[in-house]
Amino acid sequence: MENQAFDPNSITGKKHQNTGNIEFKADIRPEIKKSIGTRKFLIISIIIFFIIIGGVGFFIILNKNIENRNTASLSNIEPKIEKTESNPIEPEEKKLETKKEPKWDIQENLLFEIPKNNRITADGTVGYYNEPNIYFSEDGTEFAYRARNTENNEWTSIVRGQKGGWIANPENIFKRNITSGNFIKIKPIKKGKLYNVVYKGRNLGEMGTIPDVAVVSADEKQYAYVTINDKTFERFVVINGEKGPAYKMIGMQSCSLGSHAETCDAEFAFAYDGEQNAYIAQKSLLSYTVVLNGKELEKNHREIHFIQFSFDNKHFAYKALDDKPYVVIDGEDQKKYDGIYNVRFNKDGTLTYDTILDNKIYFVTQRLKIQ
Repeated sequence: MENQAFDPNSITGKKHQNTGNIEFKADIRPEIKKSIGTRKFLIISIIIFFIIIGGVGFFIILNKNIENRNTASLSNIEPKIEKTESNPIEPEEKKLETKKEPKWDIQENLLFEIPKNNRITADGTVGYYNEPNIYFSEDGTEFAYRARNTENNEWTSIVRGQKGGWIANPENIFKRNITSGNFIKIKPIKKGKLYNVVYKGRNLGEMGTIPDVAVVSADEKQYAYVTINDKTFERFVVINGEKGPAYKMIGMQSCSLGSHAETCDAEFAFAYDGEQNAYIAQKSLLSYTVVLNGKELEKNHREIHFIQFSFDNKHFAYKALDDKPYVVIDGEDQKKYDGIYNVRFNKDGTLTYDTILDNKIYFVTQRLKIQ
C-alpha cells in the first residue's frame, strides 16, 4: 500500500514500525486550546471581582476615616460669636426656680373637734365632691351639723358644739344675710311669650322664653341677666347691655339642682366701685371657670363658689374645688381642706371662712402681708 500525504491541520498519521500499518487519530489540540481559554477567562473574572470588592471596601474605610477626622477637627473648634454694639448676644443665665412666698398670711382658730365616731352627713350629689354639711352663723363662730354615730348608727344633731335631738333643717337655725356677690336678685317678669328684666320700673332687657338669673349690683350701677338659646339651650350673660360668649351653664349646675344652697348666692359678683364684674361659667361637664371683666381666667375647676371682690376693689377671691376645696385669692391657691364654707371679704381687708380638716372645725382668717 502506497504512503499517503497527511494533512497536519486535521488528521495526524503515525506509521507503526512493526506492522507498517498506519493508525489514524483525531487532532485534539483545538479542544485543549478551548479549555485553556475558558480557565483563563474564569481566573481573570475572579481576579477582577476581588479587585472590585477590595476597591469598594477600601473606599468605605477611607470615607469613614475622613468623616472621623472631620468630626474630631470640628469638635476642637470653639464657635465664635461676634458681638456688635447694636445687637449684643449675651450667654443665657441659668434661672433658679424659687418657690413663691404666699402673699396672704393665714390664721386658724380651732372651734370644735368632732368625735371620731361621728360621721357628718354630706349632700350626696352625684358627680360632685361631697363636703360635710356644716351650717354656720353669719359671723362664722357658731355652727350646727347632723351626724351619724358609726358605732350604734344613731343620728344626732350638734348645735354650737352641744349634742341635741334630731333637727330636720339645721341650716335654718342661724339667721343669715350674706350676699358675697354684692348684688340684688331680680325676678323676671313675663310679657307675652318673653320674660323681661325690670328693675324699679326700668326695663333692662328681654331674657327670652325661658326665665333665668337676673341681678343688679348693690349700688345699682351695673346689672346682668342670663338669656337662653331656645334651640341649643346655651346660656349667654348680658352685662350692662353687652352680650357675652355662649356657655353650657351660668353658675354652678348643682345650684340649679337645688344643692349647695348656701353658696348659690354668688353666681355673679360686682365690685363696690361699679367698675368690675365677674360670673361663673360652665365650659364642659365638671369644668367651670370665672369670667372676670369679660375675660376667662386661665384656671378651670370642678366647682367654683363664693366669687367676690374686696371692699377696696383691689382683690378678687373665690372658693375652688378640684380634688379638695381651697380658696383662690388674686389667682393664688391657698391651703386645701376637707370642707370650706362662708367665704367672705370683710371691711378691714381680711378674708374669712369656716373649714373642716381631720374632724376639726376651724375659723380661718387671711390677711394680705405687709410688703
